[in-house]
Amino acid sequence: MLSISKNESNKKTEVDKSIGDFEINTRVHEFLKATKLTSRSQVPVQVTNDLLESFCHITNTNKIILDYRIFKYIARPSTYDVLIKHISSKINLLLKSNPTFSVHICTKLLTISGADKHILFIYKLTESLNSSYPDKLEKCYIYDAPFIFQKIIGMLSLIIDKKTLSKITIVNN
Repeated sequence: MLSISKNESNKKTEVDKSIGDFEINTRVHEFLKATKLTSRSQVPVQVTNDLLESFCHITNTNKIILDYRIFKYIARPSTYDVLIKHISSKINLLLKSNPTFSVHICTKLLTISGADKHILFIYKLTESLNSSYPDKLEKCYIYDAPFIFQKIIGMLSLIIDKKTLSKITIVNN
């Protein structure tokens, strides 16, 4: 069962530190917004390493951070494989020194149309992680989840096993 929490006391430190990592990406998001990379015709020709790192990176506390605010500017069907490969490389790097990994996802600015637009990415990523990293996910924290997120979880429950679903926690701040 998916859990929803308000910074559970024993997880408070971990949650708060991850939120700090999302604040760093606010500057990158503001830059992308200012350059108006919002339509499909304005997609950068090349997804740079800086953008990939802003979208998905490992903190010094060995957590994987994913930021939808960056994803929405660089994600297109033509870039899905690059993004999944980058996420997998971060997981592999983390698993070299840890038996499991945790993921912290900022879903701020996610809308129904945004989720619908990238449903193929969500399915491809889910399938890739299920096949490549069974039983390696320790916990997945989702921050700033919009109201519609329960619908997204409902769609994902068709392809994610119950054990994995039980590791997902929506954090309401």
